[in-house]
Amino acid sequence: MLKRFLQRILFICALLFTFELIAYGVGSWLQQKLLIHIEQAPTEKILVKNYADYLEKRDPLLGWPYPFQLGGNFFDSSGARHLPAFDNPEQFSNCLSLYGDSYVMGSDVTHEQTWANKLAEKLGCRVANFGVGGYGIDQAYLRFERNSADQAKWVVLGHSSIDIIRNINRLEDLFSTGQAFAFKPRFILDANHRLQLVEMPKLSEEEYFHALGLKQPVLKLEHEIFQFDGLAGITRFNFPYLYTLFKSFGDFRLRARWARRASYFEFYQPQHPSQSLELATALLQTFYQTAQQRQQQPVIVFFANDSDMKVYRKTQQWTYQNLLNALDKLQIPYLNFGTTLVERIGQQSSDDFFKNGHYNEQVNQWVADFMYAKLKDKVVMPTR
Repeated sequence: MLKRFLQRILFICALLFTFELIAYGVGSWLQQKLLIHIEQAPTEKILVKNYADYLEKRDPLLGWPYPFQLGGNFFDSSGARHLPAFDNPEQFSNCLSLYGDSYVMGSDVTHEQTWANKLAEKLGCRVANFGVGGYGIDQAYLRFERNSADQAKWVVLGHSSIDIIRNINRLEDLFSTGQAFAFKPRFILDANHRLQLVEMPKLSEEEYFHALGLKQPVLKLEHEIFQFDGLAGITRFNFPYLYTLFKSFGDFRLRARWARRASYFEFYQPQHPSQSLELATALLQTFYQTAQQRQQQPVIVFFANDSDMKVYRKTQQWTYQNLLNALDKLQIPYLNFGTTLVERIGQQSSDDFFKNGHYNEQVNQWVADFMYAKLKDKVVMPTR
């Protein structure tokens, strides 16, 4: 009797051990595919020595770029990216200013190859490029709002699809690999549907590691959608692996893969629990109104990525279509470069036109041509 009981116990233990091994293997594979959370220590930062150095040097409102970077090899003294066509901000006043993320900044191309520089050459005046990689439209708007010295008659705010996620995040380390000290501010909507700024988290180094789940207990950040067991479904994958793998099936990235959609698609849906669509709409509306109050002409531009194009070719709908519809309802005009991009690429492989997920030099030229066609008869050249 005892022998049979022990055999059953051993069989159950062996079965559980086998399931744990399988769960560990499946989870590790999903981590390699960046579909569930990867627990990793912060990587070394080039611009700061450590966490204490980061706290001392970070921009107190925006997080990045660091103030000491301005006037260096990438950003000029005004905070804009270097513009070879009109590189001295003290000599040339801006006829046009750009705000947004890496699609505006021109990641993965040289200063000369950015669409901002190409547009400046076509217009014959300085186009100040205040785009910053990794920004959501929240940080882009805050940079515009703070930059009262920018007297450009026309101001552009660019939007790319992933911004919908960045707008509802305060610590990018939680869902993006290779990040360290990626704190940012964010907005929330109050009871009256008005924007309310939530400043960057002010954590000690010990609290930072607890927020990342590298130390226990896990620290919960208020208004952070991507924290563990939050709305985005992110779960720490650890022992018992079978249980945490089951929980990880709710990760927003894995849900999107099963549905064959981009990871940010669900956040463009009305009434999402995060209010991501409503927040993005309010941010764009506020930018538009603020620019008008400053006697500047606002221009909102949507930049499609490779995934957006594939969806559009199949459905004739943009991933960010609901945001376009919301602006239409508010009678806020916008430009959609996605339509031009689809027409220009046609049936060719889009892989030939993107570099690390960003536009290559040829597409940067297309953006410059697109913007020039829309603005050439409207932009007032400044007096030099």
